[in-house]
Amino acid sequence: MLIDIVVLPPEKLRRRIGERTKKSARGISAGFIVDNKKFIPHLSLWHINTSRERLKKIEVELAKLVKNQKQVLIKSSALNLAKMNVGVIADIPVPMSKLLSALRDEVFRKIYRYKTGMMPPFRPFGVPTGKALKEFKKYGRAVWFYPHFTSAWVKSMEDAEKIKKGMSNLKVSFTAREIYICRVNYQWQVNKIIKKINFGNVR
Repeated sequence: MLIDIVVLPPEKLRRRIGERTKKSARGISAGFIVDNKKFIPHLSLWHINTSRERLKKIEVELAKLVKNQKQVLIKSSALNLAKMNVGVIADIPVPMSKLLSALRDEVFRKIYRYKTGMMPPFRPFGVPTGKALKEFKKYGRAVWFYPHFTSAWVKSMEDAEKIKKGMSNLKVSFTAREIYICRVNYQWQVNKIIKKINFGNVR
């Protein structure tokens, strides 16, 4: 099964992000839209192709990992558009912080060993080659980290610009007090929340 260890915005904020994305993408032909209905807005920490039998071990490992984790401030930048091998990705970047970077590094180091295979290639990126392919084989996916909330994958930059215009004043700001294990599809998009894991020092 394909899962992702993620940071999720609070439920009310997830709904607002999804509604704004859906409204901005109205009439646009898209590979996917993260509307908080079919797909849930999320900040990925680590994707892994694993088995159901290993889920409990992953949950236990993550609970130990965040036992003393401090709350992490998540605050977005303006919507970003990136031309991919196939189509254009619209996403909401999150500036890197020491706490976020350290959390991701710990999740990666502790969890990748529970993989049962490689993640399927994310179609917009194309098939991994060179260094990325080596990392896929060793860790299950490439190691790079770009914190963001994916909004949509569309065919053209013109379509992406329409989404950007519609989401120009959207701000994502919240304090993360937990991480989640989520199920993802073959496009690496969250379609189900499996488990919430609270930071140990949050009361």
